[in-house]
Amino acid sequence: LSGSPSVDDEVVRTIAKGLSHRLETFNIDACEHVTSQAVADLLRTCRHLMSLSLCFCSQLTDSAFEPLSSRTNTEDYSPPEQDSSFGAIPLPGHNLRTLSIWGCNFTDITVRLAARRCRKLRTIDMPFNPALTDISCMELAAHCPNVHSINIACNLQLTEASVLALVRCCINLHSLD
Repeated sequence: LSGSPSVDDEVVRTIAKGLSHRLETFNIDACEHVTSQAVADLLRTCRHLMSLSLCFCSQLTDSAFEPLSSRTNTEDYSPPEQDSSFGAIPLPGHNLRTLSIWGCNFTDITVRLAARRCRKLRTIDMPFNPALTDISCMELAAHCPNVHSINIACNLQLTEASVLALVRCCINLHSLD
């Protein structure tokens, strides 16, 4: 779906509804017509999502990750009636292992929510996000010690304190850019 000019909120919601119980990977890089509300709906609906790529989606803001907030109500999710193989209903973002948010309008709020809710994160790519500060890296260091790969390139507000925190706390880190 990456780069497709026809992908908009309606397409994202249709995919989320149709694949809600089995969608594991979703990539809408450079889909300029997708808004934060559609991504929030996707996160609320697709609880088994393991990889999400939103690179260069110019309309997205921190509100896309609102479902990861601890205030999020989980009552709107209903598991499949005929299939009990899923077990407990995961919270939004609980299974996310890879998050790519290159060149977006996200701030430390998004990274904080992801770090605190997505404890299974192993790869996070967040270069070219001009609003990110050391707070983002401190949150990852504090809440995602098992992350393997972090890309923070070209975030001009990050200092060496970010790098040092990641190196000290992320015990499985093997790739840092």
